[in-house]
Amino acid sequence: DLQLCEQKGWRVKKPVVIYAGVDVEKWLPKSSEGYQHPPRFIFLARLDPEKDGLTFVKAMRKLHAQGILIRGTIISGTSLDKSYREEVIRCVETLKGAISLFSELHPSQVPKVLRENEAFVFASWPGWIGNAVLEAMACGLAPIISRFEDVDKILQEGENCLFYPFGDADALAERMEQLIRNPSLVIKLG
Repeated sequence: DLQLCEQKGWRVKKPVVIYAGVDVEKWLPKSSEGYQHPPRFIFLARLDPEKDGLTFVKAMRKLHAQGILIRGTIISGTSLDKSYREEVIRCVETLKGAISLFSELHPSQVPKVLRENEAFVFASWPGWIGNAVLEAMACGLAPIISRFEDVDKILQEGENCLFYPFGDADALAERMEQLIRNPSLVIKLG
């Protein structure tokens, strides 16, 4: 893609690989017996403001403050905003091991890590359904997704996902708690 851009005379200042791809046959769904309760939550994206990993960590902190001790995973790609990434990491450290952080995980390992979780948190501004959401859904994870324009044409609240407003840690924590309190909803959405 970079060579094609250069051939067209387009300048690319900072090329970043945002998706390297994984063999399709590796995306195997969970069986209903494979779900754990309480569910484990995973966030997979660059640690940048438009991907909003900080809201995920804040929602986890809120639940822990309420005595709901759950586990989470963050798989982060190349960050374009070093200070934001550092802020997310500082917040992760306050949860004292409740969130496992993987930086630059090899794409071949992603399906395995996804299947070790039950729910997938996705945020993107201005909003689009990324490959990570489709891969998580293919693995049978229940998606919680930030709402954006026209997403209702793809996903249906309560049928195959739950929505929350982008950047709203309280609303995300409520959605996470909804899955914690209703194991059958995790399986239905997954």
